[in-house]
Amino acid sequence: MQATTNGKPDSSLSLGMTAPDRRSGTRRTFSDEQRAAIQARASLVTVSAGAGSGKTTVLVERFIDLVQRDEVSPLEILAITFTEKAAAGMKERIVRELEKRGDVANRRLAEAAYISTIHGFCSRILREHPLAARLDPSFRVMDEVTRNVFLDEHQEVLYTDEWYVETESLITKRFESKRPRLFELIVEAAFLPDEFGTAVASEAGRTIEEHVAAAVERTRVYRDEQWAEARVRY
Repeated sequence: MQATTNGKPDSSLSLGMTAPDRRSGTRRTFSDEQRAAIQARASLVTVSAGAGSGKTTVLVERFIDLVQRDEVSPLEILAITFTEKAAAGMKERIVRELEKRGDVANRRLAEAAYISTIHGFCSRILREHPLAARLDPSFRVMDEVTRNVFLDEHQEVLYTDEWYVETESLITKRFESKRPRLFELIVEAAFLPDEFGTAVASEAGRTIEEHVAAAVERTRVYRDEQWAEARVRY
C-alpha cells in the first residue's frame, strides 16, 4: 500500500499505531504505508492498494484518528462508498471501534455520520434542506424498479394519443433499448433540469403528468418544424 499527499510520500508520522485484527481479534501494527494513509492531512491524499490489503481498515482508522487526534466531529467528515453495503459496514466498524475505546460521545455522533453512497448523501442533503431545494420533504428516491413501473404506466397512457401512435414507428428504436425511441425522447425532455420546473418559472407548479404532456407537445412542434423545413428544402 502506497500513500501520497499532494503527490509526494508522507513521512512525518508517528510510529506504533495499532488496530484490532478482524480475524484474530488481537491488536495489529500498521505498516509505514498504512500509517501514512491514516495520518496524512494534506488537501489531496491518494491510496493505491490491492484487494485484501486492508484499505477499509485504514479508512476506518483514518476516520477515528481525525476524530480523536484532531478533535474533528464525526458529523464534519464525509465518507463516500460505492455501495450501501460497504457504507453500512464502514459505519458499523467505526461505531464499534469508538465504543471499544470508550469514546461514547463520538460513538453516538458516528451513528449519524455522513457515511453513505453518493446517492444516499445527496438524498440526505435534500431531506435536510427541502425548502432550499424547493422539494416536498416527503419525497422518495425513485429506485430502478419504481422507475420502470412509472415509465411503463406512462407509456401505456401515450398509446391513447393518436399522434404518438402514428409517430412512434417513424423513429428508429435504439439497438440496446426495449422501449420505443420516441418514448425515450419524451422521457429525456421531461426530466432535463431546464425542463423540469427548476429553471423555467412557468413550469414550477407542474405535476409529472403535465411535464410529460408538455414534452409530447414540444416533440410534436419540433416534428412539424422539421417537416416544414424539409418541404421547403426538397
